[in-house]
Formats: sequence, C-alpha cells, structure tokens
Amino acid sequence: MMSLLLTPYAPLALAGILGAALALLRLRPDGSVPPVAVRAAHGGLGALGLLGLIGGAGRAASGDPGLFTIGLWLLGFTLLLGLGVIVAYRRDSPVAGSVVGLHATVAMFALAVLAAYLSR
Repeated sequence: MMSLLLTPYAPLALAGILGAALALLRLRPDGSVPPVAVRAAHGGLGALGLLGLIGGAGRAASGDPGLFTIGLWLLGFTLLLGLGVIVAYRRDSPVAGSVVGLHATVAMFALAVLAAYLSR
C-alpha cells in the first residue's frame, strides 16, 4: 500500500527541486524571468503528484487518514496559490513575490506532512 504513495511523492519532490531552481534563477542580478519550460515542468510535476495522491488516496489512507488528508488539502491549496502566482505575474502585481513566498511555504509544509505520514 505504501508504494501507492511513494510513486506520486517522487514528482512532488522533483517539483520542489524545480521550485528551488526557479527561485535561484529569479534571484539572478538581471532579475529575468526563468524559462517557460522550467516553470511548466514545475507546475506539471506538482499537479501530477497531487493527482497521483488523490487517485491512490482511497486505498493507501484507509487506516488513519488524518495526516494524509491534511497533506492533500495543503497540496490543493498550493496548486491554487501556484495559479495565483501566474495571475499575479501576468498582471504585474506588486504582491506577486508574496504569493510566491506563500506558495513555497505551503508546498514545503505539505511535503513535510506527507513525509511524516509515509514514515509511519
């Protein structure tokens, strides 16, 4: 049963690594926007991991689904914040950086909650 959770956790971990790379690319002295391919891969891997967890949720979390459910809700919120990042940057909003920071914070917390669930 645990392999149902490990399989979607890998794309989520890769999305986290790409997110860190996006942050580092954005912090370059010229402040240019990272390549579209990296941004799309980050979002796609995150969404793929979330869908994989939702698909295996009924079987994998049949015992004590507390942490697992919290992790899923946090990842769903992270997805919404990621869409908010896209909207904020397209509108050239002054709060775009704050939305990115909140997106990253919630995403790392969600990964930590899911890792705690997996370590049981």
